[in-house]
Amino acid sequence: MKSLRAGAKTGFLFILIIWGLHTVKAQYKVEGRIVEVGSDYDDVSVAIECNGSKKELKLTPIGNFETYLEANKTYLFNFSKPGYVSKIIEFSTIIPDEVHFETIQPYYLPVRLFKTFEGVDTVFFNQPVAKIKFDKTLSDFADDRDYSLKVKYRIDKMRQKKKKPEKKTVVRKDKRDYPKQEIVLVKKEEIVKQPSQTIDKKEEKSTIDLPPLKERYPQGRTDEIFELDGRTVERTIFMTGNIRKIYLAVHHDWGGVFYFIDQADLGYRCISFEAYENLLATQSLDKKNK
Repeated sequence: MKSLRAGAKTGFLFILIIWGLHTVKAQYKVEGRIVEVGSDYDDVSVAIECNGSKKELKLTPIGNFETYLEANKTYLFNFSKPGYVSKIIEFSTIIPDEVHFETIQPYYLPVRLFKTFEGVDTVFFNQPVAKIKFDKTLSDFADDRDYSLKVKYRIDKMRQKKKKPEKKTVVRKDKRDYPKQEIVLVKKEEIVKQPSQTIDKKEEKSTIDLPPLKERYPQGRTDEIFELDGRTVERTIFMTGNIRKIYLAVHHDWGGVFYFIDQADLGYRCISFEAYENLLATQSLDKKNK
């Protein structure tokens, strides 16, 4: 009788251990970094909200952070810094029943904060600037592309409403006739070289500088290949109406190959080879059917 009780007790403890391990694995890791705020992270605040509860995330000296999310919940990441526009990013961990967190790579979330400017609508930034959710096509988490593009459009419109500089009248001290001269005012942002697109990937610990995108691309698929120092980059652009989607395949001379999807304002996101191949095939098929 005692042996039966001992066996039952052991079995029960084994079930508890397995259940406990399963609970631990139900946590999904999200790691990221605050960029473009200089090197001062002391006054940068990163907080996460869910179901009314809120907690602060600790930043490393170089602006990195990490946290673990539970399944089937919606989280709000809040990023702020004095003198900068605050950002909110929504992250939904709702996944199909047959999908498990351990089969998905941790999510890397680079967050770019920009300084406040005249004409900025602070009320607009009380809503998420990006929404991340599970994508069945990728079998991975990805941002809502259409939503991000709409937000980017609104932000660009705000920047265009900056107060124009007043025209200055030049009064000459003498009254001699001078030939008329055409004065062309060039905005500062028009003469500053635009930074090329970069990839900030933790595993590579490097930056890839690519030629800037063209202003216009034809409808359908466009492939570009760039021979860089120690690597070859294949950039694939799909245009569907006004929607542009970009994918990268980075081939290193030492044999490593990494794949990325452009997530608009969030930057590039590393994806698996299977997701990359499946996504390119799906995009091509969708265009052909149309």
